[in-house]
Amino acid sequence: MNKKELKLKNKWLQKLRKALKLLGEDDANDIIDSYDEKITEEFNELKNMQIVLGQLADVKIIAREIYIELGIDYQTKPKRSKKAAKATKPAKAPKPKKAKLNSKSMGVKIAFTLPNILMAFLAASTGLVSLTFYATILTLVIVFPFMATILLITYDLIVALGLFILVLGIIPLVGILCWFMAKFFEKLTKGMINTMSMVYTEHQPFPKLFEKTLLSKIMLILALVFASILGFGAAINLAPENSVIASNYTGKYRYTQVTELDLSDQLKNPTTITLNYSGLSSYMYTNIIEKTDPTLKFGSIKLVRHYNIKEKYKLETQVEVRDSQTSNGGKYWIYLSSMLPWNAIIGVTSFEKYEVSYNFNTNFSEVD
Repeated sequence: MNKKELKLKNKWLQKLRKALKLLGEDDANDIIDSYDEKITEEFNELKNMQIVLGQLADVKIIAREIYIELGIDYQTKPKRSKKAAKATKPAKAPKPKKAKLNSKSMGVKIAFTLPNILMAFLAASTGLVSLTFYATILTLVIVFPFMATILLITYDLIVALGLFILVLGIIPLVGILCWFMAKFFEKLTKGMINTMSMVYTEHQPFPKLFEKTLLSKIMLILALVFASILGFGAAINLAPENSVIASNYTGKYRYTQVTELDLSDQLKNPTTITLNYSGLSSYMYTNIIEKTDPTLKFGSIKLVRHYNIKEKYKLETQVEVRDSQTSNGGKYWIYLSSMLPWNAIIGVTSFEKYEVSYNFNTNFSEVD
């Protein structure tokens, strides 16, 4: 029992003492002590002083019932001399019986058994959802420094700082959203537990369920702060034409790598050539532009790779030519592949573009 709850109890007992002013001091003390003991016992069970005191009758009603039981006229106070007052000792007031909370009948408890079982399963489900959101928050806390490190390794410092500000807004904001969702499902779970408990014991395990906390207010303020950071990060990553994000729609990238492949020795009287780009580092077919270039040597492929990660991360393109010879010529499949470094694989696949040029328009009918 903390100081605030002890103060509430003492204040209520003081009001009761004033209401019992017609009793002798010893009798009043007995009644006060009895109620003090009863309130303490109820508090140890409910853990909420306001609920305990709210279950008690008004002190005036308690005093009136005691006066009626003792035959004391509480409406008019008779005038007596000091001698008469000393000579007459008031009758000893009986100790109040311990009040018990109203309990549900056995029929009601049986009737609520099936709904409570269903509610228990539902409470377990919402509890798992709440734990999932809390686990997501923990994951975000672990991922954040890892992502920051990857950005510094993969991008130039100025680009990494811009992306870091963006991540600094996104990850905490998602974490705060997960926290509110977790608290919502946690309160939903506890509310169902309170409902089930009230059927059998009329006791709520979580009486202060819907009280607003300081932490919730702090989380709302932090959400506004990180939303502002997110907005600023989005602006600085979208405004420059060659920024990591803007380059996807402006077509302006920071660096370019040109690779030329001569496959003329491997292509003998081709009739059909199929180019396969699935192994290129971008893995994004929409970021691959294909065209014929008659200025190139027959059987040559020119790859122009546009990218935003550090310039030193140049890629070596691997080529595999497969053929199927027929009486009318050969069918060829050309597979192009390259591999990004381990630190650039995460989150950069859409930040590259390939321009593929070739000259296969001689001695065969089509190119796929």
